[in-house]
Amino acid sequence: KEACARARDEKAAWRTITGETYGDKKAATWAAVGVKTEPHAQPPADLQRYLDVTDAQLAAINQRLGALLAEHKRHTDTAQQLNQLRERAERTERIRGKLTHDEAELRAWETKVEATRQRASSGRKIGLIHDLAYSLNETLRMVIAFGDIETALIFGTLKAPPASLPRTTSAYWIENGVVAQLKEAA
Repeated sequence: KEACARARDEKAAWRTITGETYGDKKAATWAAVGVKTEPHAQPPADLQRYLDVTDAQLAAINQRLGALLAEHKRHTDTAQQLNQLRERAERTERIRGKLTHDEAELRAWETKVEATRQRASSGRKIGLIHDLAYSLNETLRMVIAFGDIETALIFGTLKAPPASLPRTTSAYWIENGVVAQLKEAA
């Protein structure tokens, strides 16, 4: 059914274009009335000039199209770079805010550390080694009521020598009851 309907439509189109009724034998040899067909005829000079002008216009349009495409690409690339810069600017603002917050927190901690240092430097030191030294000093004051003490022995258990000893203090390692050279604990 569909093929028959299509054939009918094609025959109607043939009639519209040619003004004649379609026929199997007629279609094979049919030629338009009033049109001369020469297989190798040269186009008229006007037609050649028209083609040359059209080719020149087509070349100019292609040039313009290439320029427009390049400009479009440049605009697209610029828009992409602009978006990337905006994203970086947003991150920069967040980083600045974080930096400001961290600097304020650092100042607060520096104040706390300085206050702790002030408390630590004034008055009696706290800790096992300091308690030991304080007790020894108090004991020796009771025993020796005059002058400065030249030598004091302080015993303690340390895994490593103290980080900073006064110039007048020496540290020695006692191992199995024998005084040995100062060394790191294993």
